[in-house]
Amino acid sequence: MSNPFPPTSSAEFQPALNTYSNAEWAIDLPESWRVIPTDTGNSVTFQSDAEGAGLFISVDFYEIPADKAQATADRLVNDRLGRHSGDAPGRVDMFDGASQKHWQGTGHEARYAVQVDGRDIVQYAVYVMSRRVLNLTLACGRRDRGAAAALFAAIRAHFRPALA
Repeated sequence: MSNPFPPTSSAEFQPALNTYSNAEWAIDLPESWRVIPTDTGNSVTFQSDAEGAGLFISVDFYEIPADKAQATADRLVNDRLGRHSGDAPGRVDMFDGASQKHWQGTGHEARYAVQVDGRDIVQYAVYVMSRRVLNLTLACGRRDRGAAAALFAAIRAHFRPALA
């Protein structure tokens, strides 16, 4: 399978980043991240051996009224948290979370971070827009919380959902 998200050159002031994009989003990632092919057209997986992490981005298309964006984002976060708790009862520790209007002024963003069994850290962010839902999931094996949170913050800072 060919790479559905080939890297393009990034801005000159950030020579170590590659930009990956499609009609729904763009992201700049360091060169240590590589695309892992998937069988679905609505998702992509990246992996970085240097970071010991994997990033999964997916998009689902729905018509979501603006007054339902926050409730939708919060429900998606709670559904995913419930799956973690179901997979590892009593061993999931949520250490970060937020829900707010997206900084670009359109849609709603919610996120969480959990540590499972005191080892693996999973962080999730959902962007609910008027016609789609973008999901980012970062999984880090055996990382400390501060390092994992900093990595996810850097990834989210370089993630740009299309506004339309």
